Amino acid sequence: MPRPKGSRNRGTRVTVKVKAGASIAEQLAQVGVELEKQEALMAALGADVDKLAASLKEKKAAYRIAGRTVAKLTKEKEALAEQEAEAARVAEVEKLAEAMLSSGKSTDEIMAFLNQA
Repeated sequence: MPRPKGSRNRGTRVTVKVKAGASIAEQLAQVGVELEKQEALMAALGADVDKLAASLKEKKAAYRIAGRTVAKLTKEKEALAEQEAEAARVAEVEKLAEAMLSSGKSTDEIMAFLNQA
């Protein structure tokens, strides 16, 4: 399938403007200088990419650690909430049993009532 007109997938060309009357040696020297500039730019960009890749790797590791910490804290929070709910249920049952004992019911009647509830 042909590429659409104006495709941006073309490679970039380095164009060097030289004077019309310049000798071939001067033109080659000018092209060599331009080529060295481009190579230096590519090396600098490569170094930047390496730094950014290392930074990204560190940030991903920190993100994974933070995710694990959040999961751990969430589990601990749920366990604590469950323990508090259980303690509240036990306190409610004790309060109910205390009220029934003070009303004069026997322990068998209290146990039967608690088993129904």
